[in-house]
Amino acid sequence: MIEMHFDLHELTKLSDDFLEAAKEKFPRKTKNFMGRAGNRMRTRARAAYKSDIKHSKTGNLVRGLSRGRPYIYGKDEFSVRVINKAPHAHLFEHGHVLWAHPPGAKHAIKTNRMVEGRHTMAHTEKAFQEEYEGMVDEFVDHLLQEGEIL
Repeated sequence: MIEMHFDLHELTKLSDDFLEAAKEKFPRKTKNFMGRAGNRMRTRARAAYKSDIKHSKTGNLVRGLSRGRPYIYGKDEFSVRVINKAPHAHLFEHGHVLWAHPPGAKHAIKTNRMVEGRHTMAHTEKAFQEEYEGMVDEFVDHLLQEGEIL
């Protein structure tokens, strides 16, 4: 049995170099690409929120997801935010203490029960990383096919 081992470190470095060249030479195309990536992440997050919610009425939690504008983070790193603007999204994501509302009481009473957070965005981000890497490879391949990078 013959075993073959390949060192892909050089190919990964070459792909990173191409991506750096694309950022420097074609900032508009790179921003457009980041916008498309953000839209796809938002779509994945919406599907994840819908599957995480137990009841059929999702309300503002799913509608609160939005993509920001692509921007330059630091000196030369493009980034895009996908956030949930719903006022209760942080409670769903990170958990909260349960409060009881007894009938006839003026104020809510704090209980010792903790509602665990679902961390939907974190799980979605982790699952999206592999898809994003594939999108980057396609973007670099497209620029190479057009002959713009070389």
